[in-house]
Amino acid sequence: MLILVFIFSALVSWFACPSIFKLLERLKIYDIPKQRSVHRCKILRMGGFIFITGFMTASIMLPLIKNHGAQDDWFKLIGIMLGAFFIALLGGLDDYFDLRARTKFLYQWIIAGVVCGFGVQVTEFNIFGLGTELGIFSIPFTMFWIVGVSNAVNLLDGLDGLAAGTAMIACIFMVFLGSGNLGMAFLLTGLMGGLTAFLRYNSHPAKVFMGDVGSLFLGYNLAVGSIELLPWKESFAGFALPLLVLALPIGDTLWAIGRRLSEGKPPFSPDKNHIHHRLIGIGLTQRQASTCLYTISLCSGLLAAILLPTTGATLSYIILCVSVFALFFALPITRGQRISQIHYLKLYKSARTHKPAYQAQEFAKMRP
Repeated sequence: MLILVFIFSALVSWFACPSIFKLLERLKIYDIPKQRSVHRCKILRMGGFIFITGFMTASIMLPLIKNHGAQDDWFKLIGIMLGAFFIALLGGLDDYFDLRARTKFLYQWIIAGVVCGFGVQVTEFNIFGLGTELGIFSIPFTMFWIVGVSNAVNLLDGLDGLAAGTAMIACIFMVFLGSGNLGMAFLLTGLMGGLTAFLRYNSHPAKVFMGDVGSLFLGYNLAVGSIELLPWKESFAGFALPLLVLALPIGDTLWAIGRRLSEGKPPFSPDKNHIHHRLIGIGLTQRQASTCLYTISLCSGLLAAILLPTTGATLSYIILCVSVFALFFALPITRGQRISQIHYLKLYKSARTHKPAYQAQEFAKMRP
């Protein structure tokens, strides 16, 4: 049934693309290059309406759930779709009128509060075997999660196809690892269908950008989807599962905030030091940088799938191995080294070309 939803949503979104492009051109909605921009010419903006069309198609198909005997909470689903509508409206207004950051942030909290009122809440979660009940902090925590993930995806939207591809990978893991809310799985599957059509025009070189209407909409649905589908309290890993599935946007945002605070700057001030900017800075092309980050998202999602049925001892071993691997490859990026300066990549290249003398020289340079 989900395959049917995906195919139908993808087709509807695909055929809606020409009409959406004509409307954006008529309204002259373009993304003009700025100092932080990677692109150098104006490109159509607000292309997020393409995958919003896929989401809407899936919402129309929701009555099919009843035909399969599923007992979903329709009151909650109505709240989720209502929140999706208002977050898309907020993003669209921001794209068109360039709202103040404080105003946009305030309305995000209001929308998150409304969604919580419809029953979308994290009441308790398990963290490595330790159960935690949130009690009166349930609603504030859920609101913080929705607003935080929404803005994390928004900040990640800096390269052609990056945010859309990352969201696609996260949706796949949520749908296949999750259980319970079939309606939410329906909506995320429709979103994936729309993202498939959108990536056709957003992959490098991009012909259209999603805009805030798209990035906020994606972030909102990833946040709500993680709450409704992933086993926060049933699995031993618990809270680690949504963190892993959404590791790239969350990690990039936390790193950006920490870096800005250490430099004495406001935590949400714009800069050109996100992880995708760093990858471009060390010599990768846009396509290579996006592929690298897709791989990271895929690996973190697979790690979540591995941790889902694990016990404590297995979990500790996996975390140790992943941490060593991550540090080995992340340090050169955080130091801003170019590819030609990374010693172990030089040695790998030397081994591939069979030049022992060059390899000996590199080992000599690396000695203290």
